[in-house]
Amino acid sequence: MGLEVAGFDDQTINDRYGELRQAIDNCQDKILYYTFTDQSGMRLEVPTEWRDSEDRTQYNTAITTIADVRNAFVEAYDSFLQTSRRRGIDRYG
Repeated sequence: MGLEVAGFDDQTINDRYGELRQAIDNCQDKILYYTFTDQSGMRLEVPTEWRDSEDRTQYNTAITTIADVRNAFVEAYDSFLQTSRRRGIDRYG
């Protein structure tokens, strides 16, 4: 993602933003590692070969990892928004 923010004057908000950026980057890295473009070229998916194989270890690892990084991203986003609101960034810019 091409987000280039210089930073926030409020250190607490800036810290939460740093955590959010880290969660975004980690989520993107893991999704790109565990998924491939489908035949239409329109979306990413965990390979069906992994799902349909007798040993589903690779599939289960992919699904669990993607769910974990998604949850970490949502938590970091929520924390950033809540901290920003508590500290008045939505009122004072």
